[in-house]
Amino acid sequence: MRISTAQAQSQLVQTMLDKQTQLARTQQQLATGQRLLAPADDPSAALRTLALDRALDRLTTFGRNSDLAQSRLQAEEGALAAMGDILLRARELALQANTAAQDGLSRNAITAELRVLQDQLLDVANQTDAQGEFLFGGYQSRQTPFLRDASGTVSYTGDAGQRLVSIGQNRH
Repeated sequence: MRISTAQAQSQLVQTMLDKQTQLARTQQQLATGQRLLAPADDPSAALRTLALDRALDRLTTFGRNSDLAQSRLQAEEGALAAMGDILLRARELALQANTAAQDGLSRNAITAELRVLQDQLLDVANQTDAQGEFLFGGYQSRQTPFLRDASGTVSYTGDAGQRLVSIGQNRH
């Protein structure tokens, strides 16, 4: 079979255009640093890439949640330690006031200090975290959890909800 000159030239031009397209694609891959420029380039690799992107997003979210949970737990531990110190001092004062050697004046001073400690305890119990949410309010984290009424009675207005944060697959 004979090939005409026009056919040979046409085939040569088409081959050159194909090679030029391949060169442009390779240059684009080099410039962007990406082997896949479109999902059609390699559908199975594109699916793997999407799956890896989703996994990376989940891990990033888990890391962010872990950092937030760590920060909140540190704030809660600090508040509980402060409450422990306040209660320890209140216990010392109660034991001191319970001795027969105390007169009315010293008992009044102890009572005044106990009131200050009660105020401090209430302040610590109503502490907030970095996001402005109350540490000990349960799910009611936007309202003050411990309130004192006019008679001095303190009541809890939060709930018993546990705030769980996902820090890994099947880990809260």
